[in-house]
Amino acid sequence: MGWISFNSAQTAPKELKEFKILDEDGDHIQVPSTDVVIKNASTGSEFCAAVCADGRLFTWGSGIRGQLGLGEGIVTSREQPTEVELYHGISKEKRVATSVACGFQYLVVLDDKGEVWACGKGSTGCLGLQYMKDDVNSRRAFVPVNVNDSNIKHYLDQDQRKDRAINFQKLPPVSQVSAGLNHTLFLTEDGEVWACGRNNNLELGIPDFHDRWVPTYLSLHEVSKRFASAPHLALSKDERIIKVSAGNMHSAALTSKGRLVTWGMNRHGQCGQAADKALINESKSLFRTLAESALATPPHILEISKNTCPEVESTEAVEIHAGFYDTFVVMKDGLLLRVGSGINGGGNMVSNPDLTHQYPEAAGLNVSQVASGWRHVLAIGTR
Repeated sequence: MGWISFNSAQTAPKELKEFKILDEDGDHIQVPSTDVVIKNASTGSEFCAAVCADGRLFTWGSGIRGQLGLGEGIVTSREQPTEVELYHGISKEKRVATSVACGFQYLVVLDDKGEVWACGKGSTGCLGLQYMKDDVNSRRAFVPVNVNDSNIKHYLDQDQRKDRAINFQKLPPVSQVSAGLNHTLFLTEDGEVWACGRNNNLELGIPDFHDRWVPTYLSLHEVSKRFASAPHLALSKDERIIKVSAGNMHSAALTSKGRLVTWGMNRHGQCGQAADKALINESKSLFRTLAESALATPPHILEISKNTCPEVESTEAVEIHAGFYDTFVVMKDGLLLRVGSGINGGGNMVSNPDLTHQYPEAAGLNVSQVASGWRHVLAIGTR
């Protein structure tokens, strides 16, 4: 089941009755949707992607930036979910997709080896491909590209950079990916966070405002300790990251101890930290007025307690979602909390006078999952 917006608005859910799969000759043939079992799906700007139970990857919607991954020069849209294949190396080993994340106009795919593939618009570095920084005329990828292999090949192809290829920091095996407007987060199997893309609001969590064109390690333990307002608001040595979420221009992470870490744009209170202009401008890497207008915030642990939300009973978070102008948190007892101004992007700030407070949503619902877009929120739970 699913619904799409294609050329004109879709006012009601539309069942996807047919999928296009690849046959043995590499041609697309139509099969009924009953032949496909979807286990993971994501939506971007006017396009969708899904991974089915047997590891096949499907995309549909707008492909103008190459985000559908259907081939070099194929930028037309697709109304029907169409299978995309991942081929690795000279041997053309076929990889199995395990999950997918749609950014604004780009796609990030995780395979069964823990390796990352990307396609679509990469002009901000969000695909993690170094060659796109060095060649301004090649900033779209029309087929999924293996990120590690592409970067190593790029360095080796340039004689003067062989030392960089040898010392290149490969992205370790990844367990989860999350794509935002112009930045991407990678959670590795050992519980560490890497990031690439735009960083002018500190959405990468690296406190220097410089964009990253390749996946770059983010030392959340070190950075959170550096900017913590109190010792208990720094990550402990045995605390791992178990989930990441890339929002519009901010990010969030959930720790193994049920704590929430946020960073990035805080103009609408989406990071839940009081404005601190001195902290924002510590690095002096961005024009002061720009940094202050976004209230860019480095990684910090969000304190959730009776003091910040009187309705809170459990202080342990189990689910997070970084949205457009807000962050949503599901607590262990099913309470859904909103951090930030809400879906109207500032219109609710009068009722949210304190950026450090959290606000209950979906009263009476025991929430298990949450997702949000620009002006809408979806919560799944029981009464």
